[in-house]
Amino acid sequence: MGLFVAIEGGDGSGKGTQTKLLVEHYRQQGKNVLELSFPQYGNSSALYVTRYLNGSYGAADEVPADLASLAYALDRFDAKDKIINHLKKPNSLVVSDRSTASNLAHQGTKIANPSKRKEFYDEIQHLEYELLGSAKPDINIVLIVPTDIAQANVDKKAARNYTSAKRDIHEADISHLERAKANYEELTNIFPESFIALQCHENSSMRDVAAIQADIIKIVDRSIAQAHAPHNK
Repeated sequence: MGLFVAIEGGDGSGKGTQTKLLVEHYRQQGKNVLELSFPQYGNSSALYVTRYLNGSYGAADEVPADLASLAYALDRFDAKDKIINHLKKPNSLVVSDRSTASNLAHQGTKIANPSKRKEFYDEIQHLEYELLGSAKPDINIVLIVPTDIAQANVDKKAARNYTSAKRDIHEADISHLERAKANYEELTNIFPESFIALQCHENSSMRDVAAIQADIIKIVDRSIAQAHAPHNK
């Protein structure tokens, strides 16, 4: 089986840029790479996510965490066969801009109690990976960026096909973004075997894109080597 890598982090952390660079790198190395981005905007599977992010169901904190998570889970379920079949191919790699961790971090902002939030993390992972059988990333590389820098990065983005607003309901709420960042960091502490934090800022500014990419490649290379080690065969 190949390796499934998810690039995670809050809005404006550089996930899309780093995903594309990583895909390009491993294709140049001869890997058979499948590139994905969740939600799959433009697909019917992402219809309810699009409605949610545009506020059709209310403000972010008005929509229960478990119900909002179902919209995202449905979208990932739609891609499960594509991912699983690709991972069966020789020399394969799947690189995704976001996966389930984004759901855990963003929807987990609605649960203040840490033990209840941990229950939510476990419940959603059980839903996606066991009940629905969706593909589980082997590693989640979490890009950590201060909220003020991340929101400024969001404002630099070009128009997007799922919203006409400058910021969606998550991006517009700096309190939500700060809580989501804390949850991403929490995930790296609770599940260190599959969630790896990568600091992307230095001296109150973003690190160089190439330097961040180099760190990501080191993590992925190490995971590929471990997956092919004799004791894993």
